[in-house]
Amino acid sequence: MKKPIAIIVCTAILSAGIFTACSKEESKKEDESSETTVEESVDEDAEETLPEANTPGTKIYVEFYQKVDYEEDVVKLAETLGTEAITGYECGVIEVEPGYLNGFTDSIDGFTEGAMFSPYIGSIPFVGYVFKSDDPEALKSTLLGYADPRWNICTEADETVCEVKGDYVFFVMCPNE
Repeated sequence: MKKPIAIIVCTAILSAGIFTACSKEESKKEDESSETTVEESVDEDAEETLPEANTPGTKIYVEFYQKVDYEEDVVKLAETLGTEAITGYECGVIEVEPGYLNGFTDSIDGFTEGAMFSPYIGSIPFVGYVFKSDDPEALKSTLLGYADPRWNICTEADETVCEVKGDYVFFVMCPNE
């Protein structure tokens, strides 16, 4: 008699843990937007303005902005951006081709080269891309139009940053942690 009761109790505890892990605090999210507004500051050496690196996404973008002029290979640039020192996570990097990409609701095309960097732990709502494109503004519009901060089942990215510099498009969705 004790064994069936123990099994039922264990099943109940595990089920509660699984459902708790996938639940969200809706009251916290009601007033928040998935897009982050950033204050901009002028970079002395640049003609353009850079956002202050006050969020994880803008911090990674500033690194991209500073390094893209020195590294033209999108995979190597993604490897640099995907380091734990910059993202806060150990990230894997892969070259991507037009088609389905993590974090989007439809196929993405309009780029000649692309690389994705994301944490090895798939449940973290983080994905970043570096693209080279013949029409970077059109690609930026496509990326923002199809971006899905809830591409992971149990999590949602808090911040989306998508910017163009020259022929390159930077895109990241990430938590604000």
